[in-house]
Amino acid sequence: MMHFTKRAAPVVASLLLALSPAARAHPGAEVFDRLYPDANNPAVRHVQNEAGNDITYGLEGELNVSKAPGLLEWYRPRSKTDEQWFAMSEEERISAAGRGSGMVKTGRAPEWLHESLSSDPGGAEFMTKPTDKLEEVIGWVSAVERQLGQDTHGRSHVYWQGNVAYKREGEFSSANRDGILGYVKATGDYAQFGKLHKGYEVHQENPEFIPGKNLGHANLPPVNTSHISNMEGEIAAAAEQRRHSGYSHYIQGTYFRTWPYPDRNGFEVRDAHKDVQILRREMKRLTHGLEKGFAPYGSFKDITMTDESAHFAKFSQPVQTLLRKLRYGPRYALPMRPLENEYPAALGLQGEAAEAFRTRVTTARSQFVQTLEDLAANNPNMETNELTNKVRVALGKFAYDSGIYTALDNHFAGIGQR
Repeated sequence: MMHFTKRAAPVVASLLLALSPAARAHPGAEVFDRLYPDANNPAVRHVQNEAGNDITYGLEGELNVSKAPGLLEWYRPRSKTDEQWFAMSEEERISAAGRGSGMVKTGRAPEWLHESLSSDPGGAEFMTKPTDKLEEVIGWVSAVERQLGQDTHGRSHVYWQGNVAYKREGEFSSANRDGILGYVKATGDYAQFGKLHKGYEVHQENPEFIPGKNLGHANLPPVNTSHISNMEGEIAAAAEQRRHSGYSHYIQGTYFRTWPYPDRNGFEVRDAHKDVQILRREMKRLTHGLEKGFAPYGSFKDITMTDESAHFAKFSQPVQTLLRKLRYGPRYALPMRPLENEYPAALGLQGEAAEAFRTRVTTARSQFVQTLEDLAANNPNMETNELTNKVRVALGKFAYDSGIYTALDNHFAGIGQR
């Protein structure tokens, strides 16, 4: 039994309130909007202590052209002139566009778009030219959204990715080595636990909605030890002002990399998907980290990310057999990390507050594991899709009950308010 002193009680009470799953305010998603309002006058910003090292921005967007025909005002086949293209009906243009790969800009396209579309497994990809103004790139997002409209679920037609970069020369990377590593770990967890937490909130109101869709996506896994090993190589290269070889960047979160840029290092935001608010938030938080330094995130540098072998092996054999029926089953070992041992210190929690956090996580994990044990024992022949949905709901409940996303959200808000 925990005994709260009068002095400790308000601290612990505020922590428990902050971690309460019922509290749906997300201050970490708001504080950076207040720091960097979209209506600001466009300004060139620089990394901490390096006035000549400007921060630059760019966007990538993947989409199905046939579902977003507004893009065909801006791009046409190479074989067509603008006059020929705009003389065609929308239906004719959609048919002629196909998947969109290789199409070139029309005279109606904004100057800031690249000259042509490239291919993508889901259709086509557009890219913007770089800019050194955050407000400008946020305005470009709004312009695309106005042009294309929303899908039938009220979301963007575009799977968005954002890039935030800075010059390789200088001491910023070496001075912020631990902070950058902590940042990609903490925001990787923020992205994954956030998707699960918020997805489970929706599931509670609409049981047909199943959280954690990215867990079955080839290119959107939770950040694991292999990704961190690759990023540690990138961070080490950046600290030595050199470029790292490789092409790794497929994660649910933000990836730090040197390899795409001839003379810069950068972060790729990969967890926005069709949510432009996440895209804006992440690009603004990255701007803050570059301007003020990533030192506040250094406390997360030693957090253990998912080891899809070691953590998966912590399940019983029946549960391992069950999860191997799922696509990318080892990804569901996310709760088996030593979260209760490492996160309190990373979040700056002590005493009763740290113990309260540990209790939440271990209780949520026990319930998650018991759910899987029950599924393994009682449903050996369940159809794979139904089984996947049940496991994903159980994982969403773990994220929701553990309070990890909410704790990170509040912690990030605190960093932004310093």
